Amino acid sequence: MALGAQRELNLLLLTIILLPHHCTCRYVASLHERRLRAIVSGLMQEGMLPAGSIVDAGANDGEEACRYAAEQPSRLVHALDPLAANINATLRRCGGLANLRAAVGGLGSAPAVVAVPERLRRMTRGGRQAQVDVSHIKHEGGSALGDVGGGSAQSFRVWRIDDLFFGGAWAAERLAFAHWDVEGNEAAVVAGATRTLARDRPLLTLEVVLFPAAQAREQRFGWEVDAAGLLRTLHQQLDYATFVVEESCGVGAQCRNLLCVPGAQLATRLDASTTLRTAIRLGHLTRVDATNLTAWVAAHPYKYPGGR
Repeated sequence: MALGAQRELNLLLLTIILLPHHCTCRYVASLHERRLRAIVSGLMQEGMLPAGSIVDAGANDGEEACRYAAEQPSRLVHALDPLAANINATLRRCGGLANLRAAVGGLGSAPAVVAVPERLRRMTRGGRQAQVDVSHIKHEGGSALGDVGGGSAQSFRVWRIDDLFFGGAWAAERLAFAHWDVEGNEAAVVAGATRTLARDRPLLTLEVVLFPAAQAREQRFGWEVDAAGLLRTLHQQLDYATFVVEESCGVGAQCRNLLCVPGAQLATRLDASTTLRTAIRLGHLTRVDATNLTAWVAAHPYKYPGGR
């Protein structure tokens, strides 16, 4: 191996191994998704993001949003989560980061106000961590209540990304990077963001469960996953190249983060980014679309948590 290539490989390996201990460690408590974090941090440090803001939807307790704000102090970072308890935890974790904007709410394909199921309200009142996913809304009493209104511990607002960036609260901004971990609602978020994605061409990471194209609509924990449809939308309609980050995102063997790079910019990004080239060479990024999803899934048999 050439000296330069070996140096690149060693750099990424060290980043992956040492990431939980790097300079933003005060914001990072968990050790999961180390490859994703190393890749995103590397892209940020290399200047691979276009001008604009960062949006972390499904921010949970703010671990990622706080890290983004610390590593990119010149950018606004918007952290959204449906649960007020999670936004309060985000604000506590982030301390005095002046570029962080945290709000109770979610993203989707249409504006609404959604009721938070009572079971989740009880969990957060008892100090337990909780997340809203599509199954809670469909099967546990959550319901769309009408046009966009206020949010509270009992309900949360749902926005379209396009409404926020075109004439809305973020109209003066552009989108540079987004991390959407919205528990089964990723396709709806993308559907509500097509105009912004076409204009700004940000990098994206999406957390999805990948099922084969032959079983395009599968049920997981009560909500439907249309991985093949999402990949077709990203590739055919929006011209994004999609890469699987080869590590579990925490729920089953096929839960993965997707790194989405504008297709027309892929060759340029690969030429400019040591992070992308090295991650692909090491097998930490695998290019996947609707045409090879079945083959990828066949190589990664699904296992539910606990081996079921």
